[in-house]
Amino acid sequence: MLRTEKVENAAQPNRDELVRFGTALPFILGIMLFTIVRTDEGTDGTLLVAAAMIGGYMAMNIGANHVANNVGPAVGSNAITLTGAIFIAAFF
Repeated sequence: MLRTEKVENAAQPNRDELVRFGTALPFILGIMLFTIVRTDEGTDGTLLVAAAMIGGYMAMNIGANHVANNVGPAVGSNAITLTGAIFIAAFF
């Protein structure tokens, strides 16, 4: 195995994490922009934007946990495939 292949293989998990980050970042930025448009200027507006961003991040994590709890047994028993579970989670 060439040295560059070893580096590529070692970097693969980081690429997967960047994909996850790349899908979450637009959601958080969208929340931030929506909140900025809906609030007035000032310290209260800044705090509201920060709280909305934190709340959006927590909502994504809680939602992902609930999806895993609901489709995990179905995937584990081979009632549906993992791809089917991902499509169901993305739709709902």
